Amino acid sequence: MYLHRSKFGVYYYRYTLPRNVRDQHPSLPTCITRTLKTHVRSEAIYLVSKWHMLVHEAIMKLLVDATFTLPTSLEKQHITETKNKTELTALEDIYFEEKVRSGSWTYKTYKQYKAQFVLFRRITGKFYIEDITHNDIALYKQTLYKLPSNMTKYAELQNCTMSRALQIIKQKNMKLLSATTIRNNCQNMKAFFVWCYKAKYLKEPVYESLVIPRNKQPLKRKPFNESDLAKLFTYVKTDSWRDYSKPYQYVKPPILGPVLKLVFNVQFEDMVNAVA
Repeated sequence: MYLHRSKFGVYYYRYTLPRNVRDQHPSLPTCITRTLKTHVRSEAIYLVSKWHMLVHEAIMKLLVDATFTLPTSLEKQHITETKNKTELTALEDIYFEEKVRSGSWTYKTYKQYKAQFVLFRRITGKFYIEDITHNDIALYKQTLYKLPSNMTKYAELQNCTMSRALQIIKQKNMKLLSATTIRNNCQNMKAFFVWCYKAKYLKEPVYESLVIPRNKQPLKRKPFNESDLAKLFTYVKTDSWRDYSKPYQYVKPPILGPVLKLVFNVQFEDMVNAVA
């Protein structure tokens, strides 16, 4: 983790230089530590993203011209500019409360959507609504295609950067998200950004690219053969004390009719042929 907190409650940034960089430049310190001079976690998270960007720029410059320069503190404008920005987490809470109170969402829906918003912040690294651009939306969509299903169940993917998580996913060949899940995530995020745009929190409609078209060529129905129909309708229930007056009463599939049609794609002519 890059964000740490001292015993006095002050947050600071800590970054461990990669081993290959330290081997090539032994004079560099093992860790880079900078105080953030704040007790507010939301502000510290924003400042960490600024420091992380500066450190990576310094490392890239080190690899190019062998010079490593890093300021001891951020400029004042980086600290003061956060006062005029709105946190994504604050807007999410307002949005969630509005949906739950209106009856559109249940508590289960709230937990599901909350996880999607946390994933968006983790992918983009943005914590203020004013900082979100079209490039962030494109990055979010591209990353969704590389993420596995049930990502929260993998412990090795939790406490690491997104780039490292993508490497682990590729190495272990994990099962990726389905197209339906990706489409639902994009639709949920788009609904949130539309709400932010209508409420004047978002200046530009960056959500326009959060659209994934559906497959216009649905799968063709594969009809059942005689052996499949025999397996489905071999279960016949009869009672000695009851007189069945209609033929279809003798056919009792092991599961309900609507579910049978949904799961096995049984059509009316199949049932007629089976009864006959």
